[in-house]
Amino acid sequence: MTSSSKSSGAAAAPPPDPVQAVLDLFEGPLADIQFPDLDRETLREVAGEVERRRAELCAALETVQAARNNLDDGQAALLEQVRRAHAYASVYAEGDEALSAALADIKLDARKLAPKQKRGRPRKKSGKQQTSLSVAEDAA
Repeated sequence: MTSSSKSSGAAAAPPPDPVQAVLDLFEGPLADIQFPDLDRETLREVAGEVERRRAELCAALETVQAARNNLDDGQAALLEQVRRAHAYASVYAEGDEALSAALADIKLDARKLAPKQKRGRPRKKSGKQQTSLSVAEDAA
């Protein structure tokens, strides 16, 4: 399996059907057959490594999502604090024209400053296998 043909989905996502079909043959009628550098045990080891990598990727994606959520929460809290600071500073600067003008130039438009909300339906977590490109897009 090459790096461009790796797939990832949910942690329990099975290998693609043709791959699983060959693995199944080596668990059944071809179980005792050995080819040069290839037999049932070799396939089991490689399949196990792929599953470990898939689990690592899923854990990493969950960590990335948690980090995104934490960042969004932090940005929202910062925006709220900045709005309050701007309001306090505006009252404080009432006698200072230069400071009042500087504060008036600052536009705290919540729509532009707030983290972007995802639109549409959430993605299905199971049943669909992703390509390595779609996994990279999810991580971005």
